[in-house]
Amino acid sequence: MMVHVNGTRPVTVGLIGAGVMGADHARLLSGSVAGARVGGVCDVDEARARWVVAATGARALSDPFRLIADEDIDAVLVASSDATHEEYVLAAIAAGKPVLCEKPLAPSVEGCQRIVDAETAYGSRLVTVGFMRRYDPGYLELKRALDDAVVGAPLVLHCVHRNPANTPGQPSAAVITNSAVHELDVSRWLLGDEIVEATVHTPRPAAAAAGTADPQPLGRVADRSPVDVHQEPRVAAVAAVTVSPSSCTPSHVCDPRFRWSDH
Repeated sequence: MMVHVNGTRPVTVGLIGAGVMGADHARLLSGSVAGARVGGVCDVDEARARWVVAATGARALSDPFRLIADEDIDAVLVASSDATHEEYVLAAIAAGKPVLCEKPLAPSVEGCQRIVDAETAYGSRLVTVGFMRRYDPGYLELKRALDDAVVGAPLVLHCVHRNPANTPGQPSAAVITNSAVHELDVSRWLLGDEIVEATVHTPRPAAAAAGTADPQPLGRVADRSPVDVHQEPRVAAVAAVTVSPSSCTPSHVCDPRFRWSDH
């Protein structure tokens, strides 16, 4: 067993899903995060699991629910396929273990609500979703500038994001749930407001992306800045998230663009 210099053992994390994101989490937990170690790895692809096990010294487990229940596992990291997220997160909550879940939290709104309800019933916050941009130095600098009114009141927020690689022919909805969801989160965080309305326009599928369409979400967010009591609250608009056809390729599948402005 690894032991800290202060005599306490490190937080032992159980990893479910050893794909691109899972393997990267394992690398960081093993080499960059002080006070943490990977203690167990589970993946439907046993070869991937063995690769992470060899790199981290963790144990390989074939059953994700056994991994969650294992007494040596202090916390759980879910980086498996989207459809499995809900059941694993619910199992972690039932076991009373903190869980970091890659987005999406669940494939449906109903699934997300079940997780929120389970955590509320447990009585303590256990679940974190992998929205890492809130911790990125560049985003933190921008957040401070907005909060301190260094550049005045924000009128337009334009976000662009591309993935280095992606599987051709992914479901069009995944462009939102796995990519544009970062912009949805960071927009709420940067502006300190909630999105109150959303619409998705779906154009023709992109041939370069093997049939993946280019969903363009449009949304509105209520502006919470002080207003006169006789005045209707101002509303800011977001338009749009786009995935340009030129970037809908296996190497560049996502180019979401958000624009926020006064309504």
